[in-house]
Amino acid sequence: MNAGRHSLLIVTQSFEVGGLETYIAGQVRVMAAEGWAVHMACGSEPEAEYLPRGLSSVTGGLCFSPQASAAELVATVEALRSIIRERAVTHVHGHPFTSLFPAMLAASLEGVPFVLTLHGPASLSTGYGPFNDFLLAALAMPLANEVIAVSEEVAELAAPYVGNEQLCIQSNAIDFAQFRKSDSPVPEGASWLVVSRLDGVKIHGIRAFANQASALALGGVDIVGDGPGRATLEEWLEQDGVGHTVRFLGARPDVPELMRSSAGVAGMGRVLLEGVACGKPVCVVGYDGVKGLLDLDLFRRAAYANFSGRNLPNVNADDLARQFKFGSADGAQLAEAAMQRHSEEWVWSDFAKRITSLTSNAQSLVRAIYSVLRSEEAVASPVAYLASDDLFYRMGRVLHGTAFFSSAVAANYTLYESRMQALRAEKLQEEARASSVQMLEAIRLEIKEAMAQADARNDRNAEEAKRTFGELQRLGEEIQRLGEQGNQHHDGLSSVVKDLESSIVELAASLQEPGTWRQRISHAVRNLSGRGR
Repeated sequence: MNAGRHSLLIVTQSFEVGGLETYIAGQVRVMAAEGWAVHMACGSEPEAEYLPRGLSSVTGGLCFSPQASAAELVATVEALRSIIRERAVTHVHGHPFTSLFPAMLAASLEGVPFVLTLHGPASLSTGYGPFNDFLLAALAMPLANEVIAVSEEVAELAAPYVGNEQLCIQSNAIDFAQFRKSDSPVPEGASWLVVSRLDGVKIHGIRAFANQASALALGGVDIVGDGPGRATLEEWLEQDGVGHTVRFLGARPDVPELMRSSAGVAGMGRVLLEGVACGKPVCVVGYDGVKGLLDLDLFRRAAYANFSGRNLPNVNADDLARQFKFGSADGAQLAEAAMQRHSEEWVWSDFAKRITSLTSNAQSLVRAIYSVLRSEEAVASPVAYLASDDLFYRMGRVLHGTAFFSSAVAANYTLYESRMQALRAEKLQEEARASSVQMLEAIRLEIKEAMAQADARNDRNAEEAKRTFGELQRLGEEIQRLGEQGNQHHDGLSSVVKDLESSIVELAASLQEPGTWRQRISHAVRNLSGRGR
């Protein structure tokens, strides 16, 4: 570890506007005030107005993309190593998703402690494929000095991959001084305030709240936040007949002031804590609906899943009306419950003390893996490293070698290798099915053309040809059905394709007209027949 002043490098895949960014902003504020130099490296180019005060440096535009090649991955790791050396970084703090592995590599190679935070279940189920899941579960998490889970829910999901001494539950926190209660009365006719990123998964719950707020005559609803789901949400609210009650304010830097002047606050995650700190009535809005008006019981149940609303039942407008009438919470008790575990001052001061005692977890295994990534064969490949079977194999050779063999890691490797093979088989099957359907459609078009020619000539065998054509259509539909149902019907598919070939021969004999259309049909059927078998 470097001597002298403590210095933290925060590594994140992106830095825009949302819960992760608020998390980092609080961390920077508290740790900078305690004398830490805090640096940030991210994949996006963050806007200056949203950067937290107190950052010593910001490096944007790094390649944390899941489509990055091995050469781009190595370039990113080297960029992070340069920051660590040039800024005398003593600790690295990584965040999801595909930024975790390069952050772990850089920290380990430079001999500084590495911690990572898992912000929710999605941090463990990233959707970037089995190779990435393997790197996270078998390398990045086990080799980290500390793995931080933001809730009990996340800790339980992470527990199988890390030792008890590594895993730490650290609740999300807010600045209670910033979100203080206002001494001024709420303006007459004030709206409820929803604060949320508007993505495809969150807009369902927001829609439900807007409709229930309208049904209960709570007043208007102001929505702070933006995202790819905004247009869809606007359309839904218009369809529901409540669009006139909702205002979209976009991303705003003055959320505390907006909360203090609102009639109440609705949302999930830290938004609920902020509403409590402001002394407002708070409604929990989950991904799939409204969970209810916050009281001490709901606060404790919601805290298990980081106030996301997961695994909590939805309430309808009648239930919510009863809660407003009979279930008003004691604001002081809620504020006290929130302060106990969710104050930024306490959370980040404890974090700083905790990681100060960590020592580097650098291992020769990391250097061996990095040598594979930097090999001539790996860096020459344009394939995304997370999609490279060859790179996965080369890494497996290292992990199964005498020097680094671990039965747990080997079992992990086999598990994710099997998953990769299954996904490849599914992809090939889908491609074959799509190709067969395309060929079948081409056959149909060719036969229709032949039928039109036969009708135009008043062919004496046209009626027989039409009958055969009807049978071809039936067989084609059967081929498509069997193809969609997969390999379990492989023999049935082959049999139907053979029947189709026989019908084509019969049709050709009926029409008795030489021409290129018959050759094209025959060629297409042979291709389809080969795939069917």
